[in-house]
Amino acid sequence: MQEEALMTGNSGKTDSLLAVTGLMIAIFMTVFMIIVVYGVDAAMPGVHDMFHDFRHSIGIQCH
Repeated sequence: MQEEALMTGNSGKTDSLLAVTGLMIAIFMTVFMIIVVYGVDAAMPGVHDMFHDFRHSIGIQCH
């Protein structure tokens, strides 16, 4: 089967697709862990300010 991939030239495309997919998964997991450990504010600055008044109006203390 490896000989067929070398003959058709699809091996490079497959390797590139796997590399890009692995990189996307690694980036997703990194952002996910930042959100889990530090909260949404660390991953997306400005979220705290955008919802600050709303959080206080429904009784959530954020400070």
